[in-house]
Amino acid sequence: MFSVDGPSILIDRLIELSPQNGSLVFIYPTRTGANTFMHEYLSPILDPVLRSTVTANGLSSELCQSLGSMPAVSLLPEHAELERKMRALCAHLTNRSATMARFHGSRATFNLVHSSTKEVLLNRQVWAKDWWTKQEKTRVTEVVMRNAQEAQTKSSNRHVDRPPSATELWQKLLKDVETRPYDAGCEPKKGVEVAVFVIKRSE
Repeated sequence: MFSVDGPSILIDRLIELSPQNGSLVFIYPTRTGANTFMHEYLSPILDPVLRSTVTANGLSSELCQSLGSMPAVSLLPEHAELERKMRALCAHLTNRSATMARFHGSRATFNLVHSSTKEVLLNRQVWAKDWWTKQEKTRVTEVVMRNAQEAQTKSSNRHVDRPPSATELWQKLLKDVETRPYDAGCEPKKGVEVAVFVIKRSE
């Protein structure tokens, strides 16, 4: 979530826009979209994978509780809040335009000329192999390592001859999320909502 000052990379891109109606398209996931991703795309795959992993390896149910959610979802704003922040950012940059005159030799005006929401159907290979793994890698790795270490110290573990290592658990989890087919009737049917904004710079 960005403040009135905005993320530095967004501000940099806006400053670099041509003063002759240069435009920037900014796309950002909404909380509604993130919840759709969790319920329609990730959970139907991840939940059964976690349950089978816990059962087969004698792991704590904490693995399911921790990895079955994404804390970042609740932090994402909805479209209305994003639009308010984008308008505030445009006003903030316009007010600062005197200090930015050195970039193009003139004052700048930034206007939000388009604001809407769109639903995007996500490709399985993209979100499972690239986006989700990168977004959650640090947190998932920590949870998996903790559970693997606990399993390795249990002398009464009768489920397996040798408790899996953290690396083995992590690799199998990733592979299952990437390749496990959806159960019949559980394939995603709804697109993920994103907020789409177009900001124009003029003199």
